[in-house]
Amino acid sequence: LDADGKHVRAHQVSVWLAKLPDSETGRNANVRIDNLVSMNSRADGLNVHSAVDGLTLENGHIENSGDDCIGVWGAGIDRMVVRNM
Repeated sequence: LDADGKHVRAHQVSVWLAKLPDSETGRNANVRIDNLVSMNSRADGLNVHSAVDGLTLENGHIENSGDDCIGVWGAGIDRMVVRNM
């Protein structure tokens, strides 16, 4: 809500990396998110909900997220790089 109590235009989440069907052993690989701009979300700016081998988030801007700016909830994140954010 804004200062006057009115709803602001927003999306739910900018990027959501979902679990693979076999979430115990399945993994996403070599995910690159470059130049993401998220100005207003109702939930997380970026939500990593799966195991990932090779995740790069760079050259972006996230602000006014309704929850976490970057939420990493997946078990088994290997080789994650966040730079120039």
